[in-house]
Amino acid sequence: MIKLKQILKDGIYALFALCLFFLASCSFVEQLQSENEEFTFLLPSNARNSENQNVEVEYWDVFYTDGINEGKAEKVPSQKSVSVYLGKNCAAAVLAYPVLQEGNFAYPAGAVLPENRSLAAQNGFAASLLYSMYKESPGAESRDFLSRFNWPKLELLVQEFENEWLLDKERIMKAIASGKFRKSDIRLKKEM
Repeated sequence: MIKLKQILKDGIYALFALCLFFLASCSFVEQLQSENEEFTFLLPSNARNSENQNVEVEYWDVFYTDGINEGKAEKVPSQKSVSVYLGKNCAAAVLAYPVLQEGNFAYPAGAVLPENRSLAAQNGFAASLLYSMYKESPGAESRDFLSRFNWPKLELLVQEFENEWLLDKERIMKAIASGKFRKSDIRLKKEM
């Protein structure tokens, strides 16, 4: 009889411990999920081409990453919304590439989160830099480092150029990665 009571008592403790473990696991999963946030973007109806003219766009291919989460949405119609799930309060890049008829070209619209909440042509270059840097070095360490960089200031600096897409992207990325970025690192590509 005493042994049966001890077995029941031990069983209740084990069941209680199992319940606590289950609740803690659910809380952990919920916490991981809550580290991401849904961002919704309205796709523009036009894009800027190399002559700095607006061209009408019917569809967009959207790519996004925060160094850990990434994805794409293909052939999304203009003036439609697309939702992405990315880390809260960290630098994330969203790029929308115009899908045009063969032979036509236009630059992507972009956003660097968390500052930009809408896709815009003037933010495409900075978003492209961030996206490329995450692709070269994904992970939490890169995300922490790149989230400390002043992306809004970079966006303003590159907008001083008539066509920021002619800037030396590799030079700027190297300067950012070194932690010693300066305004003087923003230069036009050298013509060969």
